[in-house]
Amino acid sequence: MKLRAFLSYATLALAVIGASSSWQASAATANAAENFPNKPISFIVPFPAGNVSDSMVRIISEELTKILGQSIIVENRVGGSGSIGLVAAARAPADGYTWVIGTGGALITAPLMQKSPAFDPLKDFTPITMMAPLPMIMVARPDLPANTLGELLALARDNPGKYDYASLGMGSLPHLAGELLSSQAGVDMLHVPYKGSSQAVTDLLGGRVALMFDTVPPAMAQIRAGKLKALAITSAQPTEVAPGIPPVAATPELKGYEAISWTGLLAPANTPPAIVQKVHDAVARVLAMPAIKKRFFDMGLELQSSSPEDFRSFIASEHQKWAKIIKQADVALQ
Repeated sequence: MKLRAFLSYATLALAVIGASSSWQASAATANAAENFPNKPISFIVPFPAGNVSDSMVRIISEELTKILGQSIIVENRVGGSGSIGLVAAARAPADGYTWVIGTGGALITAPLMQKSPAFDPLKDFTPITMMAPLPMIMVARPDLPANTLGELLALARDNPGKYDYASLGMGSLPHLAGELLSSQAGVDMLHVPYKGSSQAVTDLLGGRVALMFDTVPPAMAQIRAGKLKALAITSAQPTEVAPGIPPVAATPELKGYEAISWTGLLAPANTPPAIVQKVHDAVARVLAMPAIKKRFFDMGLELQSSSPEDFRSFIASEHQKWAKIIKQADVALQ
C-alpha cells in the first residue's frame, strides 16, 4: 500500500515537472518571438551578386530594416546550383535570425536531379512566403508555321519528333516544362540541351532550333523586336508582365498546365511559428508597397506573397510534380 502511494506521488511529481518544463519552454518561445528581432539578421542568397534573386533581396532588405528595426546582412554563398547556401541555412539555428532565398530550380529540380541531394526541401526548411512567381514564355522562331500553341500541337502530332526545343540543360526547368507539355498533350518533341541560355537563344534566333521556354524579360525584348514570336506563357493565368500572351493552360488539352520558377523566403526547419508569422507579415508588407511593386514590374517581375501554409503546400506539390516528370522522362540523375 505504501509502495503504491509512493508510486502515485512520484508519477504526479513527474507530471507536474513535465508540465512546468513545457510551460517554461512555451514561455521562453513566446518571449523570444515578442522580442524578435533584437540582433542583426543573416539573409543568405545562394546566388552571385547581381543575380535577380540577389537584387530582390537587397531592395527588399532596405525596407525590412526600417520595419523590423534591425540590420539585415546579405550573404552570397554561391555554388552547387544553390545547394551551398541552402545547406548553410538548413544547418543554422532555428531562431529566426537566418533567412534564405529559395527558387524552384535550387530548392526543387536541382536536388531531384541528384542521386544524393545535400538537403531535403520538405524537411530541412520552414517556408515563410512566396515572393515572386517567375513564368516562362514559349517562344518560336518567326518562320515556324504555327502562330498559336494549338497550331504547334497539330504540327507536332502530324510530324512526331520533327519539332525541337532548346533548354538550358538536362533537368533544367525549360527542359522539364517541355517534357510536361509533351506528356500532357501527347506529342513527341525533341529536346536539345545547351550549357546555358546564351547559346540556346543564339541558335533559336538563327533558326537551328524551333522553340524555347525562356524567362519573361529577355523573351519580351526579342518578341517586341520582332525576332521571336510568342506562343504561350507557362503561368496558370495571364500576367501583366507579358500582356496579350495566353497561358499554356488555355489550350484545351493542356488544362491545368503550369511550369514556373519562383523566388521565396525560407528559414531553418522548426523556426518558431510566432517568429515565422512576424517575418512573413513584414515581408508581405514590403511586397505590397506600390513603389516596390512598380520597381520589380519594370524588371518583368510581379511580386506576390503567400501564407506560410500555402507556400509549404506549393513546395510539396512542385516537388511531387517534377519528381514524376523526371521519372517519366527517364532523365539520368547526376
